[in-house]
Amino acid sequence: MSTEHQRTQPSITARGELTRTRIITTASRLMMTNGAATSLDQVNAEARVSRSQIYHYFADKNALISAVPYLPMRPSPGSP
Repeated sequence: MSTEHQRTQPSITARGELTRTRIITTASRLMMTNGAATSLDQVNAEARVSRSQIYHYFADKNALISAVPYLPMRPSPGSP
């Protein structure tokens, strides 16, 4: 049996859900423009949240990307 701890989703208040939605909406918009080259620094600056708030709701950039609704993205600069 595995003793590995799994990260559970934090209990989210109504205010927290608004913050989480703002992060996802901002990430979606930035990814439509910048593709996968969008950084978490860009997301937190545009969404006006701290980096720790992003990590409160998402384990990492991949988790945030997974939360973004499927949208066709532009390739990163320099990609084929």
